Amino acid sequence: MAKESRYWKDWLDKAEKDLQRVEKRLKDGDIEDAAFHLQQAIEKYLKGYYTVGTIKKICFWDDEEKKEWCVTEEEDLYNA
Repeated sequence: MAKESRYWKDWLDKAEKDLQRVEKRLKDGDIEDAAFHLQQAIEKYLKGYYTVGTIKKICFWDDEEKKEWCVTEEEDLYNA
């Protein structure tokens, strides 16, 4: 497995490529794949911001549970 970049610009470049894929998939009518690439873009933007150190805490709203949950930079986004 390739080592993840520690440079924020690399993550933003990768996220932009995913957004281009989203646009193409939407034009093709492939909503499921568009949603996947949108999730990937968001994750890569977040990694870029974490790499720069500008974000210490991110909060998300859960519509189903009607509550907010937060992740700090010390926590793993996948295990929050």
